[in-house]
Amino acid sequence: MIIWLPLEKLDQRYTVQWAKWYPDEFLRLGIAYMTIEGDELTSSIEVGQVLDAYGTNYWKFTQLANLIKEMRLGKVNSDDTLLFADIWFPGLEALEYISCLGGIRPKITGVLHAGTYDSSDFTYIHGMRPWGRPLEECWFSFVDRMFVGSKYHKKMVLDNFRIPEEKIVVTTLPFYPDKSNRNFAKDDNLIVFPHRLDPEKKPWEFDAMKEIFPQARFIKTKEHNFTKKEYFDVLSKSSIVVSFAQHENFGYGMFEATSFDCIPFMPNGLSYAEYYPSDFLYSTTSELYQKIGLALNDTNYREAMRKLVRETAHKHEVLFSKSIENMTREMK
Repeated sequence: MIIWLPLEKLDQRYTVQWAKWYPDEFLRLGIAYMTIEGDELTSSIEVGQVLDAYGTNYWKFTQLANLIKEMRLGKVNSDDTLLFADIWFPGLEALEYISCLGGIRPKITGVLHAGTYDSSDFTYIHGMRPWGRPLEECWFSFVDRMFVGSKYHKKMVLDNFRIPEEKIVVTTLPFYPDKSNRNFAKDDNLIVFPHRLDPEKKPWEFDAMKEIFPQARFIKTKEHNFTKKEYFDVLSKSSIVVSFAQHENFGYGMFEATSFDCIPFMPNGLSYAEYYPSDFLYSTTSELYQKIGLALNDTNYREAMRKLVRETAHKHEVLFSKSIENMTREMK
């Protein structure tokens, strides 16, 4: 049986969607599962942020307590496989302690999103590396599988830790595009920045574009407390979406925008280079500005790019719909 440990459900993130997508896939695949929830301290996050530090840890610690209780009652045993929605999980070492002393040893797997091994990640930027790095080494020594969204991320982990390569599996991550609004009325001058407002996303670069393209309208979505539906409504109207990210191991913001026919422009590197044609990638600011200028002013270029966007989004949909199935195959 799979023991599914979801993230806390925050509307602004993909976590509400994951709470539905994973169980739906388990049922489709005919896989028995049990969900272990945590307790919510908050159901909202600050404008511009990606999570609430208090809320996410309260959820994980109560979730861990609920899991340990089920293990003690014999409802979770050594034949089961744990699947953490985020395996960067303080307290994970308690499971190895229980395995050694209590004899219950379920397999431990989960999705690895990021960590202190990435100098552009917020954990590193906020000074967590001195204690986070040895903690990651501890976890990675005993987990059975970690699922990542890109080859780029897998290479980064293997470059930083001496662990067996087979522990890190590129499964992609699940993404099923929203199909509720397919009648896009595009504003050809609307440009969107879909990321949180942290330094590794370089939001000031987006602000600088306002002087270069005075005819365009600009929206930083995380400056607004949009619900997911409101956010998708913005994407459905937008023409261009831009990333300046220094850190991206998968890239939900750009995948969501692409699924709504936004023309995406992003740095040539990180995980982006794996999933997007070179037409959408830029190596210099001048190259980016040239592409945006064409997308704003050249109708033929804009329509050709939108055609490529739709082709790319279809490939993503097919590829990412196999993500959870890929994970369950590894768990079996």
